[in-house]
Amino acid sequence: MSYIRLVTWNVDFDSPFNYERFTAIAEEVLGAKPGVVLFQEVSDLPFSSWQGEKEQSTITSARQHDSCYKVLLRRLEALYEPIVDLGLPSEQAYFVMAFVDRSKYRVHGYEYTEFENSSQGRGLLAIQLEPRDMCGDFKFRVLTSHLESGTACSEVRVQQMRQIAYEMLEGDTPAIFAGDTNFREKEKAGFEKEIAKAIGSEEMRLFDLFVEVGEPSHLRFTWDTRTNTNKVKELPPRFRPRARFDQVLFTRPFQANAMRLLGRERLGHAVFPSDHYGIYGELRF
Repeated sequence: MSYIRLVTWNVDFDSPFNYERFTAIAEEVLGAKPGVVLFQEVSDLPFSSWQGEKEQSTITSARQHDSCYKVLLRRLEALYEPIVDLGLPSEQAYFVMAFVDRSKYRVHGYEYTEFENSSQGRGLLAIQLEPRDMCGDFKFRVLTSHLESGTACSEVRVQQMRQIAYEMLEGDTPAIFAGDTNFREKEKAGFEKEIAKAIGSEEMRLFDLFVEVGEPSHLRFTWDTRTNTNKVKELPPRFRPRARFDQVLFTRPFQANAMRLLGRERLGHAVFPSDHYGIYGELRF
């Protein structure tokens, strides 16, 4: 039996203490030892562009021109092959990227496709991989995206997820999607019913890692302002929303093996590594 271990994490490009947060994210990823890492909200803009006034004193001259992209790249590229559309850093405030463990997988190409209906610069990164330790010809695809944000963009992100689902189900290789869907519970339920009706097959459908591991309550919310205070000051008084924005979906022959959340401990500056918790997932096949 073989395993695929991955991390997906929206790293939040514009909260305070960027250098410390992104360093902590990289260290937690290295500790988890995934074969594939998928990040959303990576930015190549200098930290000095994002820091608030109270934090300016903590930025050393050496860090002023650093960025989320540069910190993650510097910390991870010794072990992982970075994958990103290199045109994006100059065109978008933030973007998605991946890191693939060179010792575990061969990269057989990747493609980034912008969503035609996006007004926020969102798109889909799809990577084709082959395990190095398997005999035979087994390839699979890993996809990541950061779907349209905000309650007003509900229909847009459902359309984007619909596009991803059909690409996964109609392709000729097994597929895994891991990223920030921005889905509310109602959107997720409606989407699942639509896809199940359209496909009409138990095996030809998307499986949800969280559901498949038994829906444990302590793993339900990946964006949780009741336990993570990074964005509390931006919210109305006594309004503490939480949601399962970040998800891992997959097709057969993959099966769920394990799941846990990353980034749940405060750092020295009383901030969390991100306002989202990362997901560490294991799939077997």
